[in-house]
Amino acid sequence: MAQGIFKLAGIHCKSCKHLIESVATDLPGVNSINVDLESRECEFNFDESKISEKEIARAIEQLGYSVQ
Repeated sequence: MAQGIFKLAGIHCKSCKHLIESVATDLPGVNSINVDLESRECEFNFDESKISEKEIARAIEQLGYSVQ
């Protein structure tokens, strides 16, 4: 299992946090994810044999947020 952190732009409320966490958790290979509104960071654990960090970032970006 691998761990990653993204800096996010465009999040501003609890709905943003819940949307990102909900969509990412449904991705195959993502075991857990937590979005911190104050730091605007997203920490996640994932199975590298099932999904890549780029694929997770792409899913978040498709929701309208920027991943840095």
